[in-house]
Amino acid sequence: MKVTITRACGHEETIEVYGTNVHGERDRKIEYEKTLVCKACYEQQTAAENKAAGMTELTGTPKQIAWAEKIRADIIGKIDKMPAQNEQYEQLKSQVLATLKSIDRASWWIDRRDASVGAIVREVVKR
Repeated sequence: MKVTITRACGHEETIEVYGTNVHGERDRKIEYEKTLVCKACYEQQTAAENKAAGMTELTGTPKQIAWAEKIRADIIGKIDKMPAQNEQYEQLKSQVLATLKSIDRASWWIDRRDASVGAIVREVVKR
């Protein structure tokens, strides 16, 4: 069932809601979807957060950039949250984060979307 809703950002969007409504499942899904921002606002928000975090602007098609912004934010967030072990580790972590933040090709991030954080760190350290 297609439903047009007003998102939290004020924009209207048409969504597809599946399933029965025997126990109000569809109604709950619609109400939940209303609490989220639209796709365009989410992509703008992610790009703004990445820029504020000191990441370079990505190059590629608009669709690639939007996808890569999410991938990059997720990977860098995971690395940033790794607990401190010692000073040498912290220095290496800082170097890895600086290198990752400087990678500007959306395709680089998309190609590594399924890679483990460890594999990405090892690749960056070898550079």
